[in-house]
Amino acid sequence: MKKTTVWPLLVAISVCGLAAAQSQELGPRNYTANLRLRPYVSLRGVYDSNLDATPDNELDDVSAILEAGMDFVNDTGLCTIDGRVWVLAEEYLDYTERAHQDFGNRLRIRLWEREKLLIVLDQRYEDRTASDVVTGSIEGWKQTEASLLLGKRLTDKLDGDLAYRYRGVRYESERLFDWDQQTLDFTLGHDLTRRTVGTLLLRGGRQTSEGNFEDADFASACGDHDAQFAET
Repeated sequence: MKKTTVWPLLVAISVCGLAAAQSQELGPRNYTANLRLRPYVSLRGVYDSNLDATPDNELDDVSAILEAGMDFVNDTGLCTIDGRVWVLAEEYLDYTERAHQDFGNRLRIRLWEREKLLIVLDQRYEDRTASDVVTGSIEGWKQTEASLLLGKRLTDKLDGDLAYRYRGVRYESERLFDWDQQTLDFTLGHDLTRRTVGTLLLRGGRQTSEGNFEDADFASACGDHDAQFAET
């Protein structure tokens, strides 16, 4: 039986509790919870002429995919939480052994504002089974992504962000190598004019894999200039 973790929900409850405790310090805003739920169901059919994406011995089949889930948003004015939970089942007409069930979730928590201190927590989890173009066969994997961003308005024209990001993949097959990647980003954005922004990104990180004897470290620096033009 597939299992999923409950720590994203616990983090959400904790952060919103902190937001409610701080509400008295930020003046007369509307801090009433505003929970909105939007359930959905979709059914679609797919024809695949080459299930395993192989150059020969091509297998074709028709499948039906049923997906159900729920989007949710809760906005207190100080803390905003939004996300989705979903489950999916795919059944094949001929190759019935390829039937599978997937599930996942995503969660985003935004606390405070950039003038005070912006805190953004993002989390995503997927448990999937699909055809892999590298191995040419059906593979299952679990993918986890998480990030924490701290943003601050430093001056009237200068913003600074510090973000930690993690991504990890775990394969069910022993012939595929699990891997993890962690990065730390520091970003400065400066308003050059009313419609142009100059950005400097400094990034460092580490990637580990069962296929490598040692971890791989990396670093990069990137400058960018973004111009926003009015519609005509």
